[in-house]
Amino acid sequence: MKKILFTLFMIYGFGLNAQQTDYDWKRMDPKQRKEVINNLSPEERKSFLPSSGTTW
Repeated sequence: MKKILFTLFMIYGFGLNAQQTDYDWKRMDPKQRKEVINNLSPEERKSFLPSSGTTW
């Protein structure tokens, strides 16, 4: 029983680490940056857009 719980916690821990990605956008190649953005979910892509209150 302890081995099963330990295994589940390990899988859960690796799952959390896999979702945390910090990209260095300035050093990234433009092609690689485009690929990363295309792989993001629509909600994550919207987070890159400026809010409606900002002016350029």
